[in-house]
Amino acid sequence: MFHRCLAAVLVAVLMTASAAQTAAAAIRNPIMRAAAEQDPKPADGKAMVVFLRPSGYGNIVAASLFVASDDALVPLAVIYHHEKIAVQMDPGTHRFMVNGSKVMFLDAELEAGKTYYVQLRSEIGPGKAKFALIPMQAAPGSMDSIHAQKFSEAFGKAEWIEHAPTLDAWFAQHKVELEQRRVDGLRLWLDPEWKEAPRRKLGAAHAVSLAP
Repeated sequence: MFHRCLAAVLVAVLMTASAAQTAAAAIRNPIMRAAAEQDPKPADGKAMVVFLRPSGYGNIVAASLFVASDDALVPLAVIYHHEKIAVQMDPGTHRFMVNGSKVMFLDAELEAGKTYYVQLRSEIGPGKAKFALIPMQAAPGSMDSIHAQKFSEAFGKAEWIEHAPTLDAWFAQHKVELEQRRVDGLRLWLDPEWKEAPRRKLGAAHAVSLAP
């Protein structure tokens, strides 16, 4: 009798733990969804930019990612640690923005048929994590290379996510605040006296034809 009761308790505990894990997985990123394409490639006439967020400081804080022109934002993703997203872009000049405790930007010059990798690196910021957009070098030999072991390991662990209608609803709810952050952030970013962080650029040195 004792053994049957113990077995029943263990089964109940395991079922509860399993349900908790399933629930946690389901709400881990309520804004995005699992990507249908698990081996993305640049579409015809497009460049592809892959954004990877590895684990690190501020894991519980979501980073929101946008294309930021001089007059508008286009939402790309809300991204948590161990997630990655592939974004199809027209070739040419673009500016990306990531939102955390501060907004940071990355200017890009993209070529059709090429793939570019950008790491969302979390750093300590006022009140919560801030994020930097780090373009990954195509050539080996640096810590910020797609060939670096740390990047390769993080890339392999990350799950592909993609745009979902809930992203548009989330953006509509927060658009006014985010647009103001874009305006204020660009004022600093474009100020020649601003030296808080490097003005990194994504370009030819980061273009690759094949995934790492």
